Amino acid sequence: MAARFSQDPFFHGQQQDMIDTYSRSAWDEIFEKSFSEDDALDITVVQATNMLAVVDFTTGKHKLAWVKIGLSVRFAQSLHLTMDPPPALSREEQEERVLTFWSVYLLDRLVSCGTNRPPTILDSDCSVRLPADNLNMNTDSNSNPRTLQALQDLPDSEIPQSLSQFAQTVLMASALGKVERFSLQKHISGSQYKLWHNRSEYSRIYSLLLDFETYSDANLVPFAEALDRWYGTGDAIDQRRAGHFVFSAILYHLNQCLLHHPFLLRNHVKGCKTRVPATFLKQALRQGLEHATLLTSALRVVQRRGLSLASFYAYACTVAATIHKLYTFHEDERVSSNSKTLFDCSLDFLLYGQDVWRHYSRMAYVLMQLDPDPKSARDLVTAAIAVTPGESPADSSMDNIWDLLDYGWLCDSARPSSSPEACQQMGNVDQWDPTVDSWKLKQAMSVVDSFMPEPTAAPIDLNYFDPAVTDPAFSAWEDVLEPGFTNILAR
Repeated sequence: MAARFSQDPFFHGQQQDMIDTYSRSAWDEIFEKSFSEDDALDITVVQATNMLAVVDFTTGKHKLAWVKIGLSVRFAQSLHLTMDPPPALSREEQEERVLTFWSVYLLDRLVSCGTNRPPTILDSDCSVRLPADNLNMNTDSNSNPRTLQALQDLPDSEIPQSLSQFAQTVLMASALGKVERFSLQKHISGSQYKLWHNRSEYSRIYSLLLDFETYSDANLVPFAEALDRWYGTGDAIDQRRAGHFVFSAILYHLNQCLLHHPFLLRNHVKGCKTRVPATFLKQALRQGLEHATLLTSALRVVQRRGLSLASFYAYACTVAATIHKLYTFHEDERVSSNSKTLFDCSLDFLLYGQDVWRHYSRMAYVLMQLDPDPKSARDLVTAAIAVTPGESPADSSMDNIWDLLDYGWLCDSARPSSSPEACQQMGNVDQWDPTVDSWKLKQAMSVVDSFMPEPTAAPIDLNYFDPAVTDPAFSAWEDVLEPGFTNILAR
């Protein structure tokens, strides 16, 4: 891992070869140590296996990474890391066990964003306490929920007033696991309840996402302002303190994007035996577009402030970009134009990060090749298109979107379009030329930089999705973005 980021001249031009050599040597040692003697396993093996899985996944070897993550989970379970540490251990040892387990848990959730890789760890099996920011492992359990399951099952009167930033990340990772099973796992049977029923899985997940808003400050003020207000140190951001705040906010918007993705929404309702309420679709589509915009804007802030780039940000960016691409075919010119701006900014972010993580460029290249059927895309993002019982409104040509929502497929180095040669030719792709369109992109990003206006701005009504609808009940929509957004677009 260090070889990837080292500036030592020894690694110049051969980082990947050295990464492969070191990781192979480390894996051989882990394999020999872990499978030779029954009592040779210790916590360092869990940590090393987890790190090697990250190396494999980000270099495009997602199948090998999946195996190592599975072993890391089993190693953690063998060491009883899913339970609270023994009180006889020192505070430092207890802390290490807790943080190691939740690191394994997070990775298990992040790499499960795909159609055939459900998460391995069940929330109900996690009886270990949630991580604390103050590193005080002896926090009173009555004032701070000790387990993930307990946090999600607490009655309103017992919900804590605050939650550590790391615990907020865990909460959103838990929600991501539920979204993955609900929206991305095609082989898992649907719920007995209609999507809009208050007892449906959709409603339970959405409720969990709303719970996040009760703990996090990310939605109280614009994202950039939140960083400056709570994590600013002069002209810089304290990245160590802001890390989980940024990551949990990105996960929150990603969960909303996946839950309300136009393609996934229509996939959910296509088998409905009753008419789908247009009001439900309209509100769900609104949520998807809003959070795709906020996610892209947050990543733009990460880019402009020079914050650390997590490898997973590329996937979050790609999911949001697929929503932007679909909305470029919307009938409303303002929506279409704005979506093109957001899509270009998504590409710029991925190209910005390609020097840090190789898979960023793979995802950028795939997005440049995305060319959905205009009518099918327009139908997906228009709530007025009625969905009759048993009907599938989208044609099969849209099924390639499944691949763009699969983290493993996107990272796969074996895909022809993900080869280094293909990625180096990105500037020649017709849809977007970073040299020819650099001035246009600069203008586009300046618009995105203004997506977070002053919170005192007055709200503006906009019949955002269905301009043809004349029913007054549908024409008094609040703008899907933060107040003042339509003023910016009108300039």
